[in-house]
Amino acid sequence: MDQDLLISHFRNSNSKDAIALLRERAKKKGDKETAEKAVKLLKRSGGLILKYSREGDISAQGEFVEAMGGFLRDELDCPDAHSELISHADDCERISICFQEILKTLRKSEAWKIDKDRQVWGWIERASREVSGILEMLEKKREAQIQEGSALVFSDTTIEVEGVHVDVDSAIDLMNSNIVNSIKMVAGVNGWIDKETGEILVPTRVSIDGDESFKVGTVFYLAKVWGLLESSSEELRYFGGRTRWEDLREKLTISEEQKKNAPANWLVFDIDHEYARNFLIAMKRRVRLQIEWRFSVATQTDILDNLSSPFETEVPLPPDAFVSDDELLSRMALEELFYWPVDESIDRYSGLTISEWIRAYSVLKCWAEKILSEQPEEGVLSSTRKEVVELLARGGVPKQAAHTFVDHCIFSIDSVDLFDAPFLRDQSGGLHFLYQYLPGVQAHRLVMSQFGKRGHQIQSKGRRFEKEVKAVFEERGIECRSFRYKLDGVTYDCDLCVVWGGYVFVIECKNYSLPDHRPGLEYFYMSRIGEAISQAKRIADQLKEHPEILAKEFGRKISGKRFVPIVLNSMPWSIPGKTGGAYVYDFLALGRFLGDGAIRINGARKVDGNTNVVHRHEIFNMWTGDKPSAEDFLTELEAISQHQMVKGDWELTCDPNLVSSNYGVLAIFFAPLPESVERSLSALGCSDEKIAETLRFIEGFKESQG
Repeated sequence: MDQDLLISHFRNSNSKDAIALLRERAKKKGDKETAEKAVKLLKRSGGLILKYSREGDISAQGEFVEAMGGFLRDELDCPDAHSELISHADDCERISICFQEILKTLRKSEAWKIDKDRQVWGWIERASREVSGILEMLEKKREAQIQEGSALVFSDTTIEVEGVHVDVDSAIDLMNSNIVNSIKMVAGVNGWIDKETGEILVPTRVSIDGDESFKVGTVFYLAKVWGLLESSSEELRYFGGRTRWEDLREKLTISEEQKKNAPANWLVFDIDHEYARNFLIAMKRRVRLQIEWRFSVATQTDILDNLSSPFETEVPLPPDAFVSDDELLSRMALEELFYWPVDESIDRYSGLTISEWIRAYSVLKCWAEKILSEQPEEGVLSSTRKEVVELLARGGVPKQAAHTFVDHCIFSIDSVDLFDAPFLRDQSGGLHFLYQYLPGVQAHRLVMSQFGKRGHQIQSKGRRFEKEVKAVFEERGIECRSFRYKLDGVTYDCDLCVVWGGYVFVIECKNYSLPDHRPGLEYFYMSRIGEAISQAKRIADQLKEHPEILAKEFGRKISGKRFVPIVLNSMPWSIPGKTGGAYVYDFLALGRFLGDGAIRINGARKVDGNTNVVHRHEIFNMWTGDKPSAEDFLTELEAISQHQMVKGDWELTCDPNLVSSNYGVLAIFFAPLPESVERSLSALGCSDEKIAETLRFIEGFKESQG
């Protein structure tokens, strides 16, 4: 069965062709597997959610649900699947009402009275102006920090605005989201979405005055709710749950007068959000890893002095030349932190090699920095595909790859943000470069974002990641082997088998890129992890059932031991305890466990204005003795210390949002809490004495910086 074709039929409410495809797959009456698959794909398609209701859409959808329901109930004789379809249709009807109420409110607003082309460019102009102000304040703060000659590992990126401390990254993310959601919200209404590519074709650029910019900015609130509704409905479709109407007036912290005017109908999503915490933890750990790594690199002097500018000359790809320090550091980060074969790989991922991906984003970053130095307040530079491709080609990216890269960087209906897709395409074919968002993001993070959304697993010649994993066990004198074996004529790979104490740890190594924070992408990432879990369990079961395999590899009989399957990720993605019969762990955590078992707080300061001195304070150790044991390792797999340290850094937050006088949406999501050393140490089980000692270290370090 062609799943993509079936999803297309679902999105077009084409019950006739959808049922025909399902009939081909159905083996018999009562084919529960086909029925459940059909409902699952229907949910993922989002075909029953009517964001932009047009004449005939509602009746067509009703006919579709009736036809599909009849097929599931009568032809396949699967009443449970039929019931699930009807429940999902009810959920989608509630969601559709809220989308349409947002558009009704939008059409009544002052902003809607402005021409559509002026609306779009007004949003961009207003967001650009605010980002410019934020960046200017941050630059002044950084200049002051440089003069002080001191920094902490997790450097402060907050600025003070009218007495309020504002996180710069969060503020820029907000402006980014405002533009993204505003454009997406009106794209469907105005027919701006290219049906073949999904690109959003905005109107040709126009000049905007300050008054118009202010008026259209009032739409940002509705755009925020639109984005929350999109995210919540996608989460529902992929991870399950239900919706309901609830009267929240008595629960809201508002005056009695406001309660009288508040709507009685609030859309509530009943979803288990816990899966999202693991992704937030993984992203936070990845960022910290990169910051610590950058500090270690910063202790080196004269990292790079052979830079070439694509604005002045043609620049060959590395190792012959580099366009920026960031390009070199991005290559090093992917090689050293995430085991990507940057230097050796010639494989193409969505049309470009890893080296070409890094170079292309590095060139865009150089371009963005150049424009910022010349016109910092503009925020957008209008160009053409030809000009962008020629710049990339001068930067060493082959022309065909450059064209492909530009396609990947054009903002579309599926884009999450403007960081890795910074180009808007207009209806005349022109490209508009929103350059303010790029300089603050390292090139390798942009590349990883693209790879994550496309589901690429990095292929490495010579199984480099597996060799790195094997090496850390061998350095500790722990017996391990990597090998192939054959059963019933089929060849299997055991990435690593570790015989340690009373255990046989069977490790399946995976180098999947972490996805952006979007439910659909996170679902598919978890599905791939699920497949890896099945693979690890299968190999562990086979080795247990056929002891002759291990006897051959280890040169002796291995018996009386407990087999423990593990999926080991190169990215910092772990899940405490068993998942589906196996543990899910990561190489960063493994390296720290086998290194010296210590978790520390680090700080750095400059001596004599040049030399970085790093101070490390141990706060916790994962070993019970003077060296790691298999029992310690199993305890760590159950808890995952680095996971415990940060899992309390978010809390589920309820955010009520009005969409009209009749309806509201209650968004529920994880919101970040202020950093708390006490909370992190308590989660690790540290004593009150250890917490007090650590706080004294931090205060003493701050005092030493003056």
